[in-house]
Amino acid sequence: MYRVITLALPVKSIEITSKTAIEVITYGTVNYFLYILMSPYFFIGKPLISNATFFFLTPVLLALLISYLLKSKLIRKVYDVAPTPWDFLFMNKDADYVIIELKDGSVIGGHFGLKSRATEFPREKEIFVEKEWVVDKVDEKLLYEVPDSKGLWVNGSEIKTIKLF
Repeated sequence: MYRVITLALPVKSIEITSKTAIEVITYGTVNYFLYILMSPYFFIGKPLISNATFFFLTPVLLALLISYLLKSKLIRKVYDVAPTPWDFLFMNKDADYVIIELKDGSVIGGHFGLKSRATEFPREKEIFVEKEWVVDKVDEKLLYEVPDSKGLWVNGSEIKTIKLF
């Protein structure tokens, strides 16, 4: 279950430690306890299906449920699951438009919609903006969409600042 959660959520590091071993043993014990309690009620006379469900399917479904709950806005108000400011910035996808200042001084921008993406930790920072817009260099305001724009990919190492609107 630990591995499923760490794949579903960005984490600062993936290390096998004594804490991980204790978690695995704890989850296994809880899973076995659930199996003992629930097995008389499910799959009577079908031990193969019962064992497959409780020892393989249940931990995966439980991990996915926990990762979904940790990504919910209600939990994120109480517990910060974003390992970096970059992840926090793009986790909510509340922004509609972005203006990106690059290290070379140029300014680009666009519509950061449902098809837009930003990488999560531990991957290198990259951003894909689904529609490129022309940016007014003086006021740093979006003017109009670039005709026939298929998107805009930016390497995070080239970014100086990002403004979200």
